[in-house]
Amino acid sequence: MPVSLRHFWHLTAAVAAVLMTVACSQVASHAQLASTHPQGVRLVRLLKNVADKALVLQPELMAKELDIVMTFETKPSNTVTKSCEDGGYYKSFLATTAKVSSSWYRETPEGVPKMKIPPAFINAGTIAEEPRVTYRVYRTARCASPNNTNVEARLSFLNLSGFSCLTPDMLAKLIGAKHHMATDGVSLSIYSPPAAGSYAVSLEFLFRVGAPCAVDASVGLNSR
Repeated sequence: MPVSLRHFWHLTAAVAAVLMTVACSQVASHAQLASTHPQGVRLVRLLKNVADKALVLQPELMAKELDIVMTFETKPSNTVTKSCEDGGYYKSFLATTAKVSSSWYRETPEGVPKMKIPPAFINAGTIAEEPRVTYRVYRTARCASPNNTNVEARLSFLNLSGFSCLTPDMLAKLIGAKHHMATDGVSLSIYSPPAAGSYAVSLEFLFRVGAPCAVDASVGLNSR
């Protein structure tokens, strides 16, 4: 039976109203988070941008985007102990690390300083230390495939709880991060951006059972 034009417009108006309600709810939710956890919201959005643009492969640009002063050093790793001819595993192994000399990433009132992390399974209990940033990139070529360079990069914001107390629900609302139970009392909220060429990128927030806030956050990149 054909639907009348008036009925069609009523249905369209109803759908539009529902969509508008959802959009307004999301805006209000983001505004509330921004007012109660402004530092955490800023950090999450910065890390999402780093992940979306795969900036961990462009360290100088990444540091500029984060507004954190970093200096980078690249040198051969001492992992290469033997040459390929002598039965070694790696043909080459270059490691890039960062030294952070100035950063806004420190304890704030919206965090939980010295957050207690209870023991769970094989993981011992501990207390979160001062927030700090680390960065590393490994570029390796194995003796078995010397013409293929594998890349592994990771930017980490450690001891996140002292900076801002972020929860899985907050991360889901902010960037649509999916919460996954892992093992041994660990769980992860993961945001996966679109594929970046030949690399897989992910933004992960790590949680421990019994601790109220995310422990660490990291952007990781690997060769496909």
